[in-house]
Amino acid sequence: MMKRMIHLTAMISMLLAAMALMPACATLPDTEQDFGYEDIGHIMDVYNRSVNELEAGDRVMILFLDGFSWQEYQKAMDEDTAPYIEAHFTGGPALSVMKPVTNSGMAAMITGTPPEVNGIADRSKREYRVPDIFDKAAELGKKAALIEGDIQILKTSLAPVLNVDRDDDGTDDEVVESALNALAEAPDLIMVHFHGIDDQGHAHGPYSKEVTDKINEIDGYIKLLAAEFNGTILLVADHGMHEDGSGGDHGENLEEDMVVPFLTMESEGR
Repeated sequence: MMKRMIHLTAMISMLLAAMALMPACATLPDTEQDFGYEDIGHIMDVYNRSVNELEAGDRVMILFLDGFSWQEYQKAMDEDTAPYIEAHFTGGPALSVMKPVTNSGMAAMITGTPPEVNGIADRSKREYRVPDIFDKAAELGKKAALIEGDIQILKTSLAPVLNVDRDDDGTDDEVVESALNALAEAPDLIMVHFHGIDDQGHAHGPYSKEVTDKINEIDGYIKLLAAEFNGTILLVADHGMHEDGSGGDHGENLEEDMVVPFLTMESEGR
């Protein structure tokens, strides 16, 4: 009996020693920081909110505004440069994931899981290892559509509709045209990815006139889409952006990169 107890004690000691050597990756130290916000959501909530609506028999449109930070949103509200969003959407700030870049942010939104679970932690990965929202829609027998810019960011279970920039002003105008065409088919779930805020932010800085103008342009596109959609609309971003010299960048554990808007509206369009 004594030998068995000694053996068990030795095994426990070895296990504890091994655990002490393991990297501290079981928690989310980079995304637990709330940056002082008392009430803050998470971009992973996009998945659960969408599934809940679909299971209830409602339709969902996810408006994915790449690079749209909470600070840019607040600036747009203060300056009245996004009047449709201001008048029709409600919500608050939400956390992105580390690393706050498009691949990892989009993966978190459409799988409802953090990078250490879905396997997408930066731009080098494109294929995640868990089901996504489009898998779930198919499981529920729902029709879905994914409207993208000119490249496929992730290897989603649903092939995206890609849009080439035909007039050298970014893909957002082509994206909204494709989205309107897709809405004519009455999908139960549609995700629309606008890239222009991120593009202009990188080129000119997140608080530049070019970004302000792009936000105003996309605000008009959202009005067009909402008029053709009856259901819940979620507006969210994958990451924000901080100033970097004469332009902008993201990918760091900074409030400007990590905190984004997560807004909703109930549309009674067609």
